[in-house]
Amino acid sequence: MRLLFLAMLALGLSIAPARFRPPSAQTLFSLALTQNGVTNTGSFGNPFDLITLANVLTLVPAGASHATVTGTVNMRGLVGNVSMVSVPGIATLTVTYPGIYTGSFIGATRATAFAQMSAFFRGVSPVPAHRAALVQLQQAAVRSTRYDPVANNPSSLLGQMATADFTAGTTPLNSLPGLAPRSPGWRFGTGASGFATIGAGHYNTQAQTVPLNAAYTFEQFGGIEVFANAPLSRYNIAGSESYQAAVGAGVRVPLLRGPDLSWAITPALRYGVAGSNQIGTGGSILGGSLSSDLRLALPQGFALQLGTMLGYYETQPLQFGTSRLNYQLANQALRNGATLSRPIGTLLGVPLHAAASAADTRITGSRTFDASWQEYAVSLAAEIPTPVSLSLAFINSGHQFKALRAGITFGF
Repeated sequence: MRLLFLAMLALGLSIAPARFRPPSAQTLFSLALTQNGVTNTGSFGNPFDLITLANVLTLVPAGASHATVTGTVNMRGLVGNVSMVSVPGIATLTVTYPGIYTGSFIGATRATAFAQMSAFFRGVSPVPAHRAALVQLQQAAVRSTRYDPVANNPSSLLGQMATADFTAGTTPLNSLPGLAPRSPGWRFGTGASGFATIGAGHYNTQAQTVPLNAAYTFEQFGGIEVFANAPLSRYNIAGSESYQAAVGAGVRVPLLRGPDLSWAITPALRYGVAGSNQIGTGGSILGGSLSSDLRLALPQGFALQLGTMLGYYETQPLQFGTSRLNYQLANQALRNGATLSRPIGTLLGVPLHAAASAADTRITGSRTFDASWQEYAVSLAAEIPTPVSLSLAFINSGHQFKALRAGITFGF
């Protein structure tokens, strides 16, 4: 998995090398510096360019070479104060995030002080207190901003792992809505989906996801099914690319099987990674979950499905490039959903099934910016001969995170 993440990072760097760019209302990384009463502002493609001395000096107004420089820095919505004081033989760079962290980096030259700060933000500082302080900053970003790729909104790695575990436990691969029995043998599936935030008040986020799925249903052992899946995603947040991958495996165990009532439980494990150099952070999560899938036949051909997933997820250290990061988060996820479905006839001889669903997700444990959200979806599935499904979903959180997701899945 680490090799896969490094490959995604390399792809991101080759697609969009980061450099200084003019100020923008939709930038994740910006810096405003004041010297001798004059202020200059700029934005950057990634945080490591923002803390590079040569780029910072482009914003320092002309003046005395050792004059004090002050300003503000914005990294993915986490705003701090900076000051740079230089006298012959010593340079002091101070970074303050009010109520979270204040630290100084002191060197014989500005370049030395900036090298210390770069090591701090990359998580490789030799000073233990610096590494502990970076964990505090990462956790602050998770609980107070929307734009961390690891654990603070429905599209983050934590949110997507919880969604993937719920889907795996309540929607068996290449299945139709309702109570149709599962035949034994191998199944494979894939598809594609697109995700985009809507509305004002936040940075635009788009994502593309390709799920890879495989499952085997045993004829014996009561129809037990084993499966593995790996959703692979690419995100664009205000022009900064981020990547996500989560590999999961589990066992679906039918407890009740009948034409009017079925019930299955699914224990699963999942490991995921997310981030990039462009977004300026990354992390990995290891988790386990238990899902319940209860289905009831209703009059007029309708079927009601009630799904529940309870999961536990912990971040793990992740090293990529010259950075080593660990958020030190531990979270529980509870997702409940209901689906109402019904066959709606045929089109050109192909049977069609329609479904409408609603799901509620709750995150507890380490604080996150979006700790709950709801998802409402409609789907249309066709048997040709393995199911092909089209879906459209609306996602809404208590912090005004709104997004649409459209997707197609098919089996073979």
